[in-house]
Amino acid sequence: MQRPNLPKEEPAIPIEADIAKARANYLRDMVTKVKKLRQEGKSASDIQAETGGFALQYPTLFKMLNKDVYDEAAVRTMLYMLEKMGTGELSQHQASVIVGQRLHDTYIKPTVDALDANLPSKSPN
Repeated sequence: MQRPNLPKEEPAIPIEADIAKARANYLRDMVTKVKKLRQEGKSASDIQAETGGFALQYPTLFKMLNKDVYDEAAVRTMLYMLEKMGTGELSQHQASVIVGQRLHDTYIKPTVDALDANLPSKSPN
């Protein structure tokens, strides 16, 4: 299979273990704080004001946490992988592969399987 004509990707910058650990702790604290503020009925703008630069640093995560429904298991998995990087148990690449596989198994595989199940079966002529 030929790779589509896409621009070359920049190599990933390895994350230092102590930075990964600190980031995991910060993100876990922010996820907990946002959930608590939402339970108190705070608006997204109030939550943004109370969480400092979190919404600016992690806008996609902030938006996701402010939805009524989001994949908490995916967030937990990503934070867990970041913690494992922080302890040196996993490299950034290994963690990325694990997260990607879990997202594939959760979202892509069931969709492909459902599509395959709806295709007419091929019978030999």
